[in-house]
Amino acid sequence: KKILMILFLLPLFIMCGDIDRDNALDPKNPNSKIDQLILVELFVNDSSGFDYCQHALEAIENIKSRNDYSDEICVLEYHVENAGWNDQYSLEECKSRYHEYVPLPTERGIPDAFFNGLINRVQGASPENIEHRYLSALEDLRNKESLFRFEAEKNVTGESFSLDVKIARLGGYGINDLELQVVVFEDIGTLGHRYVVRKIFHEQAIDSMNQGDVKSFSFFRDFS
Repeated sequence: KKILMILFLLPLFIMCGDIDRDNALDPKNPNSKIDQLILVELFVNDSSGFDYCQHALEAIENIKSRNDYSDEICVLEYHVENAGWNDQYSLEECKSRYHEYVPLPTERGIPDAFFNGLINRVQGASPENIEHRYLSALEDLRNKESLFRFEAEKNVTGESFSLDVKIARLGGYGINDLELQVVVFEDIGTLGHRYVVRKIFHEQAIDSMNQGDVKSFSFFRDFS
């Protein structure tokens, strides 16, 4: 079974070579580790009439803005067309990802939220309790450790976008059968459009990573 790693943040981190060898972030330190972010993937439709999607978006963005969660979660909003309802931000890649998560059509229905992949799922969004349901799904995923560290540097020139990524294996042991997926999102600045997915790159297979390994990848997209 392959392990999928999704790189969804695009800051420039300190390079591994600049870290002291006893630092917990140094991949050459067998005791290295880093706090794990919780990934929230929310599948929605932006058309008028999908009020439950608006409730879901408002709830997850409220949670993301809270001081106790702002640095712990990353939100991705996948806009998808649904039963003929158009969405100007929908992508075929978003639809494919949703179908990958939920293969049976009878089990699909938006809004649909997934937490760290398929570990937790919350479908539907009643305005009376949706924020509480999301918080419950998040609670048992908090305070976990990650044994991977990402460094990413982006460059935007005109309509083109490039990204150089480095992945470091932390901890004291290796791992096999990995996949890296890069997701680009945009903050459009309005409710329901803070974390709009704009591009999902194809997975990059990683056969194995030993403790202390650092691997590099490059991604490019022309949006013109």
